[in-house]
Amino acid sequence: MPRAGKVCTGTRGVRCTEVVPAGTRCPACTRRAEEQRGSARARGYDHRHETRFRRAVLELHPICQLCGRDVAVHADHHPVDRRTLVLRGEDPNDPRHGRGLCASCHSAETAKAQPGGWNRR
Repeated sequence: MPRAGKVCTGTRGVRCTEVVPAGTRCPACTRRAEEQRGSARARGYDHRHETRFRRAVLELHPICQLCGRDVAVHADHHPVDRRTLVLRGEDPNDPRHGRGLCASCHSAETAKAQPGGWNRR
């Protein structure tokens, strides 16, 4: 059974009245949201991040630092996020600011720290 249509969730500061599947955005609002956020490269996840931060963190922490069971596949900024490190004038690509996490733990931690969509508070 198809899900009922809802009004588009819109983007920051823009209300939309288009009816779309629940929990989604219309194509115009999706494009606008992507432009506001910027690409991963524009947000600082560039070659230095890949070589200095990610690779070093995963070498230091090959097993997930939260569950201790699975292989770490994500280099997570911790205890302070990348944005805060940049605002403080610290090097966000320094491996001492990171921990290795498995995919499910990284998703759970991101949902807690940066709630979005239906979970936004």
